[in-house]
Amino acid sequence: MYVSEIEPRRRILEVAGRAFKAHGYRAVSMSRLAGSLGMSKRTIYEHFPGKESLLEAVLDDYLTGMEQDVAAVVADDSGPFEERLERVGVTIARHLQGLDRSVMEEVERLAPRVADSMHRRRLAASERLLGRLIEQGQKEGALRDDMPPAFAAKMLAVASDGLARAEVLEELQLTAADLPPLILRALLYGLLRRDPEHGR
Repeated sequence: MYVSEIEPRRRILEVAGRAFKAHGYRAVSMSRLAGSLGMSKRTIYEHFPGKESLLEAVLDDYLTGMEQDVAAVVADDSGPFEERLERVGVTIARHLQGLDRSVMEEVERLAPRVADSMHRRRLAASERLLGRLIEQGQKEGALRDDMPPAFAAKMLAVASDGLARAEVLEELQLTAADLPPLILRALLYGLLRRDPEHGR
């Protein structure tokens, strides 16, 4: 893809992302986006065949950014393991603050294929990154070494993915950004050799 093609696509993604967050998926039309962008609908359709494909690209862009930032934190093995674990939670929470619960509920209802694709990708990325983090913790002696990393990573990833669904967040009266520290405390700290708060 040439640079001249990247710039309009990037602008469309950024404006569409802000519009979906502010007004919801249903309320945003391609005509409205074209007006905000100062371009024709035809130009948008040259990059995205429809609103659902545009939504999918926006969410893909969001997930890519989150995965890259979390991967960078996991790759930085400086400092105590518990501090790195906290940085991972903070990084994930920072990205999840951009997800509005009502918008995600609307996406799950109106664009179930896109929502399912996002859930599957998020689950796979979570398993991969958490697996690396757990392996680091075991090598450093911070985590129990009798727990297979793949199992522990899947347990955490599945719990996170299930809890992040809009209807579950609504039931628990939580936001997506609330989840990382709660999940880490409830599940991963159960793998530590000692209780970080009580020294056991």
